[in-house]
Amino acid sequence: QETPKTGDCRISGMMASLCGLEKAVKEHDPAQIDLAVGRMTVLFGVALTIGGIPLLYLGDEFGLMNDYDYVKNADHAEDSRWVHRVHYDSIAEIQRNDPTSVTGRVYGAVRKIITVRKGYSIFAERSMKVLNPGSRYLFAYAKESETEVAVCIANFSEHRLPLRLADTHGFDGCDPELMDLMTGDKLNVGDLLTIEPYAFKVFLGKRRS
Repeated sequence: QETPKTGDCRISGMMASLCGLEKAVKEHDPAQIDLAVGRMTVLFGVALTIGGIPLLYLGDEFGLMNDYDYVKNADHAEDSRWVHRVHYDSIAEIQRNDPTSVTGRVYGAVRKIITVRKGYSIFAERSMKVLNPGSRYLFAYAKESETEVAVCIANFSEHRLPLRLADTHGFDGCDPELMDLMTGDKLNVGDLLTIEPYAFKVFLGKRRS
C-alpha cells in the first residue's frame, strides 16, 4: 500500500499468508503446506538466533492468517495494516497442542527454536559472523564465545542442498565432533549433509583447549 504523502510503500499481512500457508490450506495442498510451514520455520529460526531481542508478531506463532474483513469497516478500509491486526482465535489456541494440525506444526517449530535459544548460552553472545556456505540459497552465520561456536544454516529454497560444515570455516579451531541442536544428533564437521527445503539447522562445536 502506497503512502500518498511520502510515496513509500509497505507490505501488510500475517506471516502465514505471506509465506503461502493461507493459499496452501485453501487449496488443500499438503506439499505446499509443508513448504509454507518450512518458510515460516526458517524466518522464525533466523529471528530467534541471529542476535538481539527477537520480535514475534502476535498470532504468527499460531500461523494465523490475514483478516480481509477490515475493508468492511469504513475507518479501517484505507489502511491495509488492518489485514494483519487479527482477532484472538480460541480454536487456534487449542489446536496449537496438536502436532498433526497446521497450527500445531507452526507452534511446535517456534517452541523448538525457543527451547534451543534458551538452552544454550551461546545465543546470548553479541557476536555474529556471516559465513559462506557455497550456495546462494543457504544463509549461514556463526555465534561465538571463548569456548563454543554455534553455526546456523537456513535453506531459503525448495531444493535439497549438500553442505559440509567444514567448508563454511565456521568451526575452524574447534573439535571435529559437533551436535545438531535441533535433533540432538552428533556428527563430524567433515560429514556431507543434506539440508532439506526450507530447513533451519543449528550446530554446536567446542573450541579446542
